[in-house]
Amino acid sequence: MSKQSTTPQFDFFHDYIVQLLVQNGYNLSDNLQKEFVPQFVAHAEVRIGAALLPLLKPDAADKMQKLLNNSKTTARDWANFWSESVPKYEEVVKTALQDFAVEVEGILAGMKKAK
Repeated sequence: MSKQSTTPQFDFFHDYIVQLLVQNGYNLSDNLQKEFVPQFVAHAEVRIGAALLPLLKPDAADKMQKLLNNSKTTARDWANFWSESVPKYEEVVKTALQDFAVEVEGILAGMKKAK
């Protein structure tokens, strides 16, 4: 399975989504992966962002603004920011991904029933 990615973060989400699909009986062709996986990745990123933003330390806003305004900010820079700025960052992300997986599994189960 090929993937066209640009950042390590995308690689992680891409692989996570593909694994989740395969576990639920959906082994997508490369073309279907290119079409559907980015949509799932975007949704996972939104879910994680929604879980993290309310937990940001009060002094993190300035640093976040600098990262947003810097065109050279890397995925590693963001990972460092989140881990420094959110208490229990890894636990929050893990929980958000688990909740996302449950939601996706429900959607996929519904699709199988509809067949």
